[in-house]
Amino acid sequence: FTLIEIMIVLVIIAVMSGVIVLKVTAPNYSNFMSDVNKISTILDLLGDEAVYTNSVIACDIELTGLECQRYKNDEWTNINLSNIASWSWPKKLKIVQTNVNGIPLKDKEKIRFFPNGDQSLISIQVNDGIHSAWIDGDLSGNFKINN
Repeated sequence: FTLIEIMIVLVIIAVMSGVIVLKVTAPNYSNFMSDVNKISTILDLLGDEAVYTNSVIACDIELTGLECQRYKNDEWTNINLSNIASWSWPKKLKIVQTNVNGIPLKDKEKIRFFPNGDQSLISIQVNDGIHSAWIDGDLSGNFKINN
């Protein structure tokens, strides 16, 4: 198996484990956390995609999701997130705030994923109108959920 296949299997196992554990709590909160976990996994996969394709990935933060592009061979191309993850962006979740290195992102600023795997400290706050959670990234591009 290649490294990417093994990582995809590990991500799927992590998502499924999180879903099973969360089913014990209230249904609304469980569904919310499952959706937040999907976003966290999409961010992990974008970082992996930058490394495996040896390209820079830049994403515009929209209220209802990410619009990403890849820079490779001196040109920008759009990335369809459905080609990276087997699920779409959760429709109920809205991005409330995004911080990079502790500083709130301004309008039209992008978050970036680099081919060497190094990342800025990215934090994204999401909510569904009832619940709220932060998805925090570390310098090596790994994301975890804090609420």
